[in-house]
Amino acid sequence: MKKIVVPGEEIEDENVRTHVYRDNGKKYSMIHGVLYKTEGYSKIIPLTHRYMPKEGDTVIGIVESVKYGGCIVKLNAPYDAFLETREDYEIGDVVSAKVESVSEVKDIKLGNERKFHGGEVFDIDPSKIKRIIGKKASMVTMIKEKTGSKIFVGQNGRVWVKDGDIEKVEEVMRKIEREAHETGLTEKIENYLTGDK
Repeated sequence: MKKIVVPGEEIEDENVRTHVYRDNGKKYSMIHGVLYKTEGYSKIIPLTHRYMPKEGDTVIGIVESVKYGGCIVKLNAPYDAFLETREDYEIGDVVSAKVESVSEVKDIKLGNERKFHGGEVFDIDPSKIKRIIGKKASMVTMIKEKTGSKIFVGQNGRVWVKDGDIEKVEEVMRKIEREAHETGLTEKIENYLTGDK
């Protein structure tokens, strides 16, 4: 069984240990999430996350300032990153890059960057990126084919889109973001893209 829960909602299942707090002997959800119940086991899975950079992640960043030997890049995360590069960048440029290192004090270094020219960028809940990409990139490939758009998805919850039906791409990705917890999502999205809503 699964059920959407919101912050402050009473949780009567004693098996739930995380993302809850107690008040006057009762248990309440701390987050907006999905309560999963199986025999002898229950948990709440968050529906929203903030991106936390990890070494090896491929991300989309926006140049915030240009420094000697590189630039400061915003990643849709609590911390900015430094991109060491000899390329000429300007504030507002959009790049894809790989997270090369994350120190204990959250100094983030990027490398292997590529600059995007044109297109549009929008943010998605980072916890939904796996659903947007799909198994073996099946979902994002289908969206590309049905919309005629070039799409690049960063693990930090940022999406770059160029050409084709950009508005439709964002519309369908917002739908995936809202319904990521549902079963049969790929078929629903295919029907949505072909007009069989």
